[in-house]
Amino acid sequence: MKVLKVIGSLNRVCLITCEDDDDDDELYPNGSTIQLYYEQLSSEQTIITWSRSDGKREKTINKGDILNVFSEDLLTVLGCKQPKWDKIHVNCEEEIFLNTLSITKYLEMQANRFPHPDCLERIFGDCYLIDMDTDEIRCCQRLRKTCHTFRNFIDDTKPKQSMNVLEVDGCPDRIHLKTYRNDDKELYPNGPKVDLLYEEFEKRHTKITWNRSDEKREKLIFNENGLELFYRDFGTILESKVSKWDMIVLMPHIFLNTPSVTKTLELDGIHFPNPEYLKRIFGEYLYLVENEDQISKVWYFKRPDNYVVCMKFSETYYGYDIFIIPAGDVPQEALIH
Repeated sequence: MKVLKVIGSLNRVCLITCEDDDDDDELYPNGSTIQLYYEQLSSEQTIITWSRSDGKREKTINKGDILNVFSEDLLTVLGCKQPKWDKIHVNCEEEIFLNTLSITKYLEMQANRFPHPDCLERIFGDCYLIDMDTDEIRCCQRLRKTCHTFRNFIDDTKPKQSMNVLEVDGCPDRIHLKTYRNDDKELYPNGPKVDLLYEEFEKRHTKITWNRSDEKREKLIFNENGLELFYRDFGTILESKVSKWDMIVLMPHIFLNTPSVTKTLELDGIHFPNPEYLKRIFGEYLYLVENEDQISKVWYFKRPDNYVVCMKFSETYYGYDIFIIPAGDVPQEALIH
């Protein structure tokens, strides 16, 4: 059996190849175990230490970042036709390899060569890239960015850890978007919770703040409307195959009067013609208008078939009802295209 192990952090990585998991085999050249250490001396210098039975050897790479130097060697090892790895253990920070171009390229190549889930699992041995349940969401999110094949593989297998609550709150120029699991609300990367804040910046720009457990990240998007940016992210979340939303909590006055979201409602009406599916989109918090006397506005969204998506709003815009009616029951001038 041939085993490949990767252990370490962003500043020091250890690459080991051996015959089995017991580590009883002697170091090369007396034995078959190869043990390489990559350590960062500076931003552009990496020292490689080769531990051998006859004494260690060292080599300094003067123009090489530790991640790139390590990933190139790992890529060579993984791409070698011999041996065929029986196990690949990864016990280190995901950034070591999933954020480097060469490893990302290799993963994409392997995924394209082995599209079947069983083969994808074999690439990563018994441990894959996920050793503990708490790491599953983080690893899955990084793998999703690697290539379409991995994204489809993760979506199809539906990891057991998925977010089931979606919250949207705020006002049109300051929108707060949160996704999390009921039983775990710790912020990413320590937990699964995603917390994003979209704020209008100097009227024409948008600032997005990503609240994280390590530190918040901010990004300025110039000449982009905050509502439009929020809508695109919101639509991506709703269309996710991995997370099945048990509850969606939203304040409809935030976005229901924007062209992009009215278009979304129209598309949702097309894809989910049954009212029960529309209710599912908005979860348990479908705001039903119980008193017809409170209705202040009714919107009709045209569909390509002979039906119309109808939304009734209460006086406060905090209550609404959604249902589908025949197109013949609505005057043409009332339809929103």
